[in-house]
Order: sequence, then C-alpha cells, then structure tokens
Amino acid sequence: MATGRIVKRKCALCNCSKSRNDMVFVSIKQEEKEKWVKISDIRYLPKETFLIRSKLAVLHWNCLQLGELAGNRIEVRKVPYYCKTRKQVVQKTRKSPSDHQWRKDIMEIVFNNWDREEEHFEEEVEARAQVEERLYAIDLQ
Repeated sequence: MATGRIVKRKCALCNCSKSRNDMVFVSIKQEEKEKWVKISDIRYLPKETFLIRSKLAVLHWNCLQLGELAGNRIEVRKVPYYCKTRKQVVQKTRKSPSDHQWRKDIMEIVFNNWDREEEHFEEEVEARAQVEERLYAIDLQ
C-alpha cells in the first residue's frame, strides 16, 4: 500500500470537516475511490514560494474588498447554475472588475530591481572569472 507524502496529504484533506460535509452530497452510485479522488484534489506547489503567493492572494482579496466598499465594484448580474454536490440551483454574483493598481506597482518595482541585480550579477561573474584565472595560473606553474 502506498504511504507517500501526497497520499498522506490527501488523507488529511479528506479527514477535515469540510470534506466530510461534502461527502454527504456526493452520489452514492460512485465508488469510494472516485469520491476520494474527486474531493481530495490537491496541487503540488513548492514551499519556497508559499509566502509570496499568500501575500499576493491577500493583496488581491483586499483590493477586491476595498473596491466594493468604495462602490467601484457593483453587482453586474447574478448567474444561476446547478450545483452537483448540493443538488440544487445556486446563484453566483458577478461584479464589475476592480482596478488592480497594486499589480502594476509590483511589476514596476520588480523590473526596476531586476536591472540593478543584473549589473551586480555581471560584476560577480567577472570577479569569479578573475579568481579562477589566477587559480589556474598558479596550478600551471
């Protein structure tokens, strides 16, 4: 039996209360394996980028909320759709798009810093090349 890291994560996800509540609404006709795979959908993303992704998600959410409070994001329409897990028609609210100025600001900062980092990188490469050249000159003598 597989006891890998991903299997353990999926088991942990299935044991949380939200997944247990969703299991009630999944069709009985499906096999247990299909139910488990359907509900325990997980994507692998590296931990190194978790903090930056979390911060960007918070910025995005805050921008949407501030747009609603300012009245910039108004409700355009409500879209009804059939929810297979709840077995009923639910409505999703569609709102006008928000101005994500923070994205443009972040990209500008990144590109400005990128140019500076490239200069330092080139200097570092040249310095390393000189050190290696000296080392090889010593070895040859």
